[in-house]
Amino acid sequence: MDADGEPMLNGGTYYILPQNGSGLTFVPPNTTSPCSLYITQESDPTSDGLPIKISSPINSKYLPFGSTIFTFPSDMITTPCIQQLEWRPTHDDATGLFYVVAGTTTQEAAPSAFNIIVPFNYGQPGSYQLNYCNDLACGALGIFQENRLLGITNDTRFTVRFKKAFFGTSGANSVV
Repeated sequence: MDADGEPMLNGGTYYILPQNGSGLTFVPPNTTSPCSLYITQESDPTSDGLPIKISSPINSKYLPFGSTIFTFPSDMITTPCIQQLEWRPTHDDATGLFYVVAGTTTQEAAPSAFNIIVPFNYGQPGSYQLNYCNDLACGALGIFQENRLLGITNDTRFTVRFKKAFFGTSGANSVV
């Protein structure tokens, strides 16, 4: 369910809003490559962040629980990246941490599936946590406090809700 209590559309566009703070956006890495873009939380506490397309490989009108692909829609935002901006984990050799980035520096990398789950200490309807698990890393997504980047951690997990992203004057959820 989204923040309005409505079922989430498979392929719908939403803002991901942590319960404590602003929405998500991206920042370029401190490298010569314009992509991969690190995902972070907006500094403006009133901002919803950037819209994110949320889809499942399961053919369904509504978003089912299970594997989920997160993408920054390229037709709604401007970046220096030419490829799709699907979320992927990336390992930082300097810190040993796994961060979540949008886009990739390799053409061969496929988008990674994340999971939307209901938290164990289920607080309010429409509250979820994001998880990732493969053979290299497994854990809840959270914002690392030292650099404000989204990463895979069980120490700083956060609870989110999904708010429809509206575009134009139609008032309909943009499905891309």
